[in-house]
Amino acid sequence: MSETLLAEFRHYVGFSGEDSACLAELHPVLAPHFQRFSREFYTAIERSPGARSVLQGPEQVERLKRTLVDWMSSGLRGPHDDEFVERRSRIGRRHVSIGLAQHYMFTAMNLMRNSYVEVIRRDMPESKQTAALLAVNRLFDLEL
Repeated sequence: MSETLLAEFRHYVGFSGEDSACLAELHPVLAPHFQRFSREFYTAIERSPGARSVLQGPEQVERLKRTLVDWMSSGLRGPHDDEFVERRSRIGRRHVSIGLAQHYMFTAMNLMRNSYVEVIRRDMPESKQTAALLAVNRLFDLEL
């Protein structure tokens, strides 16, 4: 992806350097919950026959849970640059190649977003919550 297109995406959703910095500060707040978020995410998938249909077994699910934790960590830590976009694009292409219907991506992003929001609202000082919530929302918009 060209820097121009990345810049356009960042501009379109309002994602700034301040958002990147805020997300990096969020990492130690959210990281202790990543394992739980990952378990809850895959529990939700197990409840959905359509989403579950692309999974090949328990070993794959355990590997994907670890991959999801890495995804969460790298999303917060950044850097949010061309390499970041390329890694995320590879994930998207993989989802297409296995036949995952697009609507599962939107619902999955909302599951993750809600998990982040829950912890931010509970564990962060109120004075920092608005910036954190905006940064998280913009990150998930970029992810989509």
